[in-house]
Amino acid sequence: METASWSKYLSCLESWLKHLSQQEDNQKAIVRIIVAVVDAFHFEVADGDETVNEERSNDLRISVRDKLNKEILPRLTKCINGKSAELGVHRKARTATTKQYNEDDDIQRAPVALATVKLLQKVPDSIRSQYLHGVVLKLCSLMISRSMNVRETARKVTVQVCECLGPRYLSVIIKEMKLIMNKGFQVHVMIYTAHTLLAAMRDVLKPGDMDACLDDILDIIVQEQFTAVAEEKEVGEIKAEVSEAKKNPTPGTLLLLGRFVSPSAVGFFLNRFMLVLENFYFYNHNYEYS
Repeated sequence: METASWSKYLSCLESWLKHLSQQEDNQKAIVRIIVAVVDAFHFEVADGDETVNEERSNDLRISVRDKLNKEILPRLTKCINGKSAELGVHRKARTATTKQYNEDDDIQRAPVALATVKLLQKVPDSIRSQYLHGVVLKLCSLMISRSMNVRETARKVTVQVCECLGPRYLSVIIKEMKLIMNKGFQVHVMIYTAHTLLAAMRDVLKPGDMDACLDDILDIIVQEQFTAVAEEKEVGEIKAEVSEAKKNPTPGTLLLLGRFVSPSAVGFFLNRFMLVLENFYFYNHNYEYS
């Protein structure tokens, strides 16, 4: 496919997307083929505001752009979403069918998210911005699944997406996680996943790269160490049900912050922690004497 003409490439991709939409038995194999075809995309794409003119050499680039924007990317997004209506159902309320769906359909479709992100890197910013948020949103929704298998798969793909996009998108992903993963066990998953992303990116990060997400990361650290989340970690039930709650990633996260924030951000970093510690001491001191 890496040398195929646009017409042959498009025909192949559309054919396999159609197979997937028909809910055939061999879904896993079909998803792998779709990922391979998307990875093989090798065509030039016109800029977002480029229009047809006298130069026919531009016609193909414009055709590729329009086809991607109006048909292929929406269908890939639909492929990623699958049928996850029952994703948040509590495990005790699930049927065998629901469990099978969550652990099969979503695990199989998650890799399409990475392939889609790779494709989005080859299109103009105006198109990328339309679809990237939806891909990140889907991965976050998978990470609040009650199924550990689904969460682990989604976390692995999210790390790969972050590595693919580079440090400048790290803050976007972490901010989205904070917005979505904000209740109950989800908070423990969010805290652990945020550290996993930072640790995975440490070989490509440079001082200053974490400034954009510094405030969000500090919020996460404070939430883990100085709120009810810290108390929940001492409860055996949450640890038994959510493996992410067994971890204490804060020391490692602080170490990474120390390495990759800019010198100008160090003051904000220290002042924020001094304020938190003062409030924490004041609250506990008053509580003891109340």
